[in-house]
Amino acid sequence: MNKHLEAHPFWGSQGPLFSLSSGALLVLASPRLAFALITVLALIFIYVLSAVVSLCAKKIIPRAGRYLILIFIAGFFSSVFALILSLASPLLVLELNIIILLVPVSFINTSVSKNLDTLAPDDGLYEAVLEAMILGGLITALALIREPFSYGALSIPGRQGIIEWAFADSENPYFSHLISTIAGGFIVLGYAVALARKIRKKNSGAEE
Repeated sequence: MNKHLEAHPFWGSQGPLFSLSSGALLVLASPRLAFALITVLALIFIYVLSAVVSLCAKKIIPRAGRYLILIFIAGFFSSVFALILSLASPLLVLELNIIILLVPVSFINTSVSKNLDTLAPDDGLYEAVLEAMILGGLITALALIREPFSYGALSIPGRQGIIEWAFADSENPYFSHLISTIAGGFIVLGYAVALARKIRKKNSGAEE
């Protein structure tokens, strides 16, 4: 397999989109634009700081159990982000706890974690920012589609939780909710197919 394509941050198998944790983030964070915007901040904050610490400490991080250590590092910054968010908006942190906890798991599937030995600090920081922006951009784009269909509104985060701007008032919202649910289902199906293909390639002995 072409190494350049494999490491591509958008469709490469070493990018964050090639993981079920990122698929879960896409589904869970995209129903509301407010959730998506906070998730983008969480991705940038956790990816960048985790990458900086991991790259600076890579010489002392043992190969055995490396991913556990990286999860611990990313989990620490996830807790810091949750603490900052709780000071700004206690209601939002309660609604987004699971989403924030998924970000460290998603970080493990980035090219920074997979290529820790060979990446220079500058390159690793660039990759972390790029992959966080790509994943965050997709989540935001999906939210801009799903929330208007599902709720007839757009929302932004506020100190008291979600600030919503409603522009549609439907007495029968079930059809729009169905469309939103189907959209999320197709995302999950796409990741399931990608996982099945990856497992099949490994079982057949194909080179990743």
